[in-house]
Amino acid sequence: MRRLLLKTTLNSSLERKVKKEINKFIYFLFKYSKIMSTLFTKIIKREIPSDILYEDEEIFVIKDIHPKSKTHLLIIPRKEIPTINDIDKSDRDLIWNMFLVAKKISRDLWISEWYKLKFNVWEKWWQEIMHIHLHLLSDL
Repeated sequence: MRRLLLKTTLNSSLERKVKKEINKFIYFLFKYSKIMSTLFTKIIKREIPSDILYEDEEIFVIKDIHPKSKTHLLIIPRKEIPTINDIDKSDRDLIWNMFLVAKKISRDLWISEWYKLKFNVWEKWWQEIMHIHLHLLSDL
């Protein structure tokens, strides 16, 4: 039993290391070669079907396919920015507008008094798609 447990732990650790290296490579491709489009970009281009709840020139909003609460929306900029660590001063208005859209959506859904906003950064903190997105979560 102990051997099996150790082996499982090693496999799990190896899987995490492999996943981490793959994500680093994907990040490199995305950031430096612009060969890849993210899943979100494909949704924007209508290459992948999705129920877009809100859309303007800079931002769109969709439901999370793996919700962590009753209401779990993703507020996504059209501009491809891998992580929040990759924003610069020129993105200030875009990021601010993401929060304004969150405020508008929360009012439209009657949850404006009870919601949470969060960004995940990189794989260790559950950023699965290398295209920034703001989570809007509520149990109402």
